[in-house]
Amino acid sequence: MTRKDSQKTASGGDRNQGFRRIWRWHSRAGIAIAPLLLVMVITGGIYLLEPQIEDLQYADLLYLQQPYSGAVDHTALATQIESSYPQSRIRHYQPARSPGESAQFLVDRQNGKTLTIFLHPGEGRVLGIVDESLRLTTVAKKIHGGLMAGVTGEVIVELVACWTILMAVSGLYLWWPRSRRLRGTLIPRSGNAALRDLHAIPGALLGLWILVIIATGLPWSVVWGGLLKQGGEIAGEALPEAVFQSRPQSGEPRGRARLDLNGVMAIVGGLEFNHAYRIDYPWGPRGSFTVFPLRRGGEAQDTAYFFIDQYSGELLREIRWPDMGAVGRATAIGVALHEGRLFGSANQMLNLAALLVLVALATTGCLMWWRRRSRAAGVRAVQGDVPTGLKWTLISLAVLLPLAGVTMLAIWLWDKWRQRGGEIGAAAT
Repeated sequence: MTRKDSQKTASGGDRNQGFRRIWRWHSRAGIAIAPLLLVMVITGGIYLLEPQIEDLQYADLLYLQQPYSGAVDHTALATQIESSYPQSRIRHYQPARSPGESAQFLVDRQNGKTLTIFLHPGEGRVLGIVDESLRLTTVAKKIHGGLMAGVTGEVIVELVACWTILMAVSGLYLWWPRSRRLRGTLIPRSGNAALRDLHAIPGALLGLWILVIIATGLPWSVVWGGLLKQGGEIAGEALPEAVFQSRPQSGEPRGRARLDLNGVMAIVGGLEFNHAYRIDYPWGPRGSFTVFPLRRGGEAQDTAYFFIDQYSGELLREIRWPDMGAVGRATAIGVALHEGRLFGSANQMLNLAALLVLVALATTGCLMWWRRRSRAAGVRAVQGDVPTGLKWTLISLAVLLPLAGVTMLAIWLWDKWRQRGGEIGAAAT
């Protein structure tokens, strides 16, 4: 063997070792996040298919057998709710969006339960009641957002999302074709390689879209979303706090009665906007009625928020699309894409396909680990340099995703400590 051939062989061996090292990290991290990733995918799928699921479960509550005609007495509907549930507080009112749909009140009961009460808009008849704590889509949303475990759960969810991004990037590298063969790159092989191909090929084909879905969900996370919000506020481009936190206040009550719901709806009727909405009741005696856009109520660009003095009916503030700041607008578009409603049913179906691929990735990844669990190569540490491009990509992601960066550093230090311990033990013998 010539010196040149020897160098080439050594270089190839280093690349193989580097490849195996990436594969090892990818495998171990995938096994670690697989259980929670499946939880996130399943609950996200339920939330994604909310319109279809709700139509199947509550069609008799959402839709009327015969469309109503004539004016709706919104105040009478609210009065009926208040008299029928005296130990309750109305949180918001969602008027019927068409003559064939019901009106809805979200009510907080004194016993801690939250109910959605469906009413016939024309007759005032109660069509049914849904306990929000038992509503499938509501429970799925709470689990998806934070595992129903407060801030700790939200951090865990964000950590899983960040590591899924790392899995997608490293997985694309491991799949990337190093020859022009279609089999094993776009067409699954048979035999021992079949499971690997069934894992790698679907993940590669939808890997970029999976990255997009996860990235568009991060603005609502604790750490990354909080940093984005702070950055937007510093730049003056954040979504105004009035939307979720510090809503404009009404004037002093001074013995004045609060506007009834008919009065509020009359004011709303004079506002020019094209988006389905709900009416949030005031937060206390100085709070304001808020016109809040529904999640699936129209185009993102038609989103608008209005704040109405609960006594005088004065329009305290309005926030339309141009007022939402660049970060706020980008977040709204991203969330619409994440929830599968940015470009109609195609968005929903594409997101659903990505979720199904994630289920397949987690399942086949666990199966591959189970098959090779007894092999020494899957256990011992593997040395070798990570390719420069991938290395800097991972470093960049560690900086952009703080939770991922902290855990990556902790794992790297742990591996270094274990290697150091092994070298000391070998030297002692």
